[in-house]
Amino acid sequence: NLDPRARRRLMTYLAEFPGSQIIATHDLDFVVEHCQRVLILDGGRIHADGTPQSVLAKPQLMEEHGLEVPLLLKLRNLESNKVVD
Repeated sequence: NLDPRARRRLMTYLAEFPGSQIIATHDLDFVVEHCQRVLILDGGRIHADGTPQSVLAKPQLMEEHGLEVPLLLKLRNLESNKVVD
């Protein structure tokens, strides 16, 4: 995990980098915020491939691979399920 300052520096660097980037991380909130595509790798195999929202929001898939649904997606799900009077 990076402290906030190091995270901002990394994001600045990545934004300036021309081309595709491969980021290996367990920081799934970072992935939700900054990545367009995500792969779940486990045991040397690809178990899921898609957008962060389509892959990381699946609780059963995440649990099978020792991961948790990112907090950002949990919060977005709560927001979308709000009942407005």
